[in-house]
Amino acid sequence: MIRFFTALLISFAALLAGCGSGGGGGGSFGLAPGTGSLVIGSSGLAAMPQANCANLSITVDGASTVMNISTPCTTATAVGTFVGGGSGNKAIVQFDGFDGLKVSDLASVELDARSIVNTSGTQLFYMNFVVDLDCVKDEVPASLQIGQMRDRRKIVVWQPNAVAGVVQPDGYTRYSATPSTNQWGIVRGATPTFGMANHIDANGPLGIAGFPNACIVDGVSADGGLLRDRSAAVSCATATGLGAGDPAICGLASKGVLLLLGDSGNFANRSFNVKRLKIKDRVITFQ
Repeated sequence: MIRFFTALLISFAALLAGCGSGGGGGGSFGLAPGTGSLVIGSSGLAAMPQANCANLSITVDGASTVMNISTPCTTATAVGTFVGGGSGNKAIVQFDGFDGLKVSDLASVELDARSIVNTSGTQLFYMNFVVDLDCVKDEVPASLQIGQMRDRRKIVVWQPNAVAGVVQPDGYTRYSATPSTNQWGIVRGATPTFGMANHIDANGPLGIAGFPNACIVDGVSADGGLLRDRSAAVSCATATGLGAGDPAICGLASKGVLLLLGDSGNFANRSFNVKRLKIKDRVITFQ
C-alpha cells in the first residue's frame, strides 16, 4: 500500500512538473485563466502554424534567452493564406492559458521586447485577443457563416508602441498597458465598435460596452487577418479572399491570445526579440 501511494505521488508530481514549461500548450493545468506561468521552447514554437514567410525561434541575446520573431521576405505570399484577401507576411505566436478570461479582468499587459531589423516605418508588432461577446462559447463554426461568427466573436487589438515604453538596463523596452491606457482598439467589421477605438487607430481604452461577460476564447474567429484552414471545406481552398457568406469553418482555430509581427499587407524585412510577456497574472518566458 505504501508503495502504491508513493508511486501515485511521484506520478502526480511529474504531471505538475510538465505544466508551465516546454511547448506552447503547458501551464494551464488546474489554474484560473490568466494565472500561473508558461515557458515556451523551440518545440512549442515549431508547433505554431505559420502559413506565410515567418520565422519563430529561440535565441540567446546577452544574458537572456528570448524568442525571435521575423518576417524576412519582401515578396507577397499567395492570396488564400489568410481568411481575407491579404498577401503580406505575418508571424503569429499563440499563448495558452487565457480561455475564459473576462475582458473586465484583464487588468494589465506587459511586453519586454527589442527591435532587431525594421526596414519600413514603425516596427509592426501588436497583440490580438479573440473575444466572445457573451462568453457562452456556443458557436459552432461548421454551422455558421463568416459574417455570423464575426458578429459573435471580436478581435481586440493592443498596440504596444502607441505609447512609449520604458527602456530597461539590458536594452529591452517594457511596453505596458491597463484598460484605461489609450492603446486599445477593436476590429469592428460591419458592426459597432462597442465603445472602443477602431483597430486601425488602437488609441482608446479597453472595454466592451454592453457586454459585461465578454471573455477571451480559444477557437475559430474567422477574422480576415488570421490564417485560413484550406482543408476544412472545398469552398475554403480559393485564391481569393473569403466573404461574410462563406463558411466560418474556413478560419483556422487559434488560441485566444496572439502576438503578431507584420500584417496582411507587410512586405518589409522585420525582426524583433521578446524576452518576457505578462498578461494579467500570467508570466510567459522562453527557454
